[in-house]
Amino acid sequence: MSENEVIVEDQTIERLEPPKAGQKAIYKNCTIQNIVWKDLEIEGELILQDCTIQKLSFKDLVFTESFQAVNSSIDLCSWKNIQFQNRCVCKETIFKHGIQVLQVQFQWGCDFQEAVFQKDARIDDSEFLGHTKFDKIRAQQRFEATRCKFGSPNPKQNWFRLLFSNARFEHIVIFQDCSFLFPTNLKRARFEEEVQFIAPNFYDIVSFENARFSGLLRLKNIKRLTPKAYFHFGGIQLEKFSANHEELSLFLLCLAPDQYSAMLKQILEAKEKYAEKHPPEVIELAKKNLRLAELVRFEEASQTLAELNRAFHDTFNEDGENWSYITQKRLERAQSSFTGQVWNYLLDFSCRYGTSPLIVLRTAGLSLSFFTLFFWFSPQEFTATADFPAEYLLNGTISSIPFSEALIFSFQVFTSSELVPHIEPKPSLNFLMMAESVIGYIIMMLLVITLSRRVIRS
Repeated sequence: MSENEVIVEDQTIERLEPPKAGQKAIYKNCTIQNIVWKDLEIEGELILQDCTIQKLSFKDLVFTESFQAVNSSIDLCSWKNIQFQNRCVCKETIFKHGIQVLQVQFQWGCDFQEAVFQKDARIDDSEFLGHTKFDKIRAQQRFEATRCKFGSPNPKQNWFRLLFSNARFEHIVIFQDCSFLFPTNLKRARFEEEVQFIAPNFYDIVSFENARFSGLLRLKNIKRLTPKAYFHFGGIQLEKFSANHEELSLFLLCLAPDQYSAMLKQILEAKEKYAEKHPPEVIELAKKNLRLAELVRFEEASQTLAELNRAFHDTFNEDGENWSYITQKRLERAQSSFTGQVWNYLLDFSCRYGTSPLIVLRTAGLSLSFFTLFFWFSPQEFTATADFPAEYLLNGTISSIPFSEALIFSFQVFTSSELVPHIEPKPSLNFLMMAESVIGYIIMMLLVITLSRRVIRS
């Protein structure tokens, strides 16, 4: 034993003091009632081995040396605003009341291998900048990570990993607003309840190979931020899946090219409304090794979307049909010339490529409002009829126009109806009236087309 090494065995300690600078404090088979440290810089190494700890509370601390709790049992555990500048190890440790981690930075990673969380484990606003191990953990209650950063952009650390392999989650799992800069390994993990990935940012590979999902897999607002950020789902068991059409397309973008077919087949079989409404030929479409919206494979993407559109049409799935058709058109837009892109944007904005009567009505309302406001602010361009209210006249000319009169006049021009307003336009407005009339004809035609399509499909 070195001069700076202190070993304590088989003792009951009411309150544990921090190790001194340069000291290595080792506690074996000890019962410790309280480890409550606050506003300190811990410059010594602390090792807790086979210990029972009633309360472990760290707040506003800096650990310059390693902290280890190995094969121990901790009743209450709370870490807040901590900086681990060296290793943090909680291997084979039981957290009887879970753990709360808030604003903690693990500069050299952490090791929670084979840890057991008997209550909720919550990790918020923390950074894992080194090799991070959660292998073979067992989370018996909720496991949640919010606004966490797993990884560092430092190229010297490109061999680091985030490991959850062989982990077992017995309750809901949530990763919300997290950034995954490291390759993430969840191979052979077991998820017995719902799993949620909400607004995650992926920078590298995420592997779920041979994982088992007994509960619902829910995806929302996935962001794939580098070309190497792929999901690997080889050999998984998926029973339930939840994502709308847009989220599904984003998820497919994140799949490794050689796993698109198998994963889409799992999704179609797992998601209840897909299983009910999709014929076998839709599943066969998954054999096309396709990542949506990749321009280098534009022809294949466009062809597959067209086939999906026909499959949705044959199964009377109107939402799916509209989604695949709109996605195809937006994909084609990226390949168009400048003029084609402008035309496509107009069709998308005005009627969603002929699929939405509500969007057409919105466009009509915007057009009518624009011309109404122009007429309302241009009283000098009109003359009054005999029935025009006298309070709006000044020396026989119109000083202002009531908004209702401007609206009636604009609606008459827009729809070519027979409404008779109390104002008459001067010749200088002829070209503007022609423009509004043409726009009105086009929008009414779009409305008829979209409504007819909706009636025919119903």
